[in-house]
Amino acid sequence: MTVHTRDTEPLVVHNIAIQHTRSYVYIGSPISNASIHKQVSEQMELKQCQVRKFRSFLRKNNEAPFTVKKAVWDSALNASILYSCETWMTGSLKPVDQMYQHTLKDLVGQFSVSADCHSKESVRHRAGLLHDATRL
Repeated sequence: MTVHTRDTEPLVVHNIAIQHTRSYVYIGSPISNASIHKQVSEQMELKQCQVRKFRSFLRKNNEAPFTVKKAVWDSALNASILYSCETWMTGSLKPVDQMYQHTLKDLVGQFSVSADCHSKESVRHRAGLLHDATRL
């Protein structure tokens, strides 16, 4: 991968040719010359499998205490979703916020909630995250 150059010739180190690439995944995070917004969107697409695992966990452990479910949501799912977020120098975190809110609704959806109780503030309150709004 190159930055600010059109040179795409292979780099040869000790007789090993390293080919040019447009993007790659490094420790679970996509890196490319695309805009940061696109890279964040790609990161969220890669994390859909984590969301499915969390939803499966909720189904299989329906009788588990809410505190256990919240601990899994916070430590496993959010850690995965927000991994490398310190490098996202963009004002547009809509894909992250959407995934965060959907999984938070999945978490509190274990309770009986009416349709008018799905505002961000209401969902955070039900999950005990009133002061957690700055996470994103």
